[in-house]
Amino acid sequence: MTCRKRLEVRTDKLENKIDDIIDLHNSFDNHLSVAKEVAVLQLKLADIEDRSRHNNVGIRVILDTVPAADLEDYFKVYLSSILQDLPASEIVIDRIPRLSKGRNVPQSTPKDDIASIHFYHLKTQILSACISQRSVQDMYKAIQLFPDLFVFTMNKR
Repeated sequence: MTCRKRLEVRTDKLENKIDDIIDLHNSFDNHLSVAKEVAVLQLKLADIEDRSRHNNVGIRVILDTVPAADLEDYFKVYLSSILQDLPASEIVIDRIPRLSKGRNVPQSTPKDDIASIHFYHLKTQILSACISQRSVQDMYKAIQLFPDLFVFTMNKR
């Protein structure tokens, strides 16, 4: 084989390898652009979910001894104790469904509840007041309130 033929074979192999590298690089670029689009879509989905949960407040540690029918009254009394400046007639709650426990949650853990507060300004007052929790009765000391956010949003924080 002549020197020219060997050079042609080597050049051909090199060009084929470069073509393979270019194909892989383009594939990788496509993967990165799709990953960016997925991240943007996840943020948009989280934003939509959070907006639909806009007025919700999560409640942890209302004991299972409080029946589901009495949750709203129980929670209103608690809110009256932390929002002492606000008349009880202005505390408007749409509903309080009791959430089921996850599969991996121990039985001893109380269920979370979600309160749908009718007015957003009331929700912000509630969350601000629960941070300072002035003088709360002993039966309400263990209650924790938190904003109801989409799982993706909570994981990002």
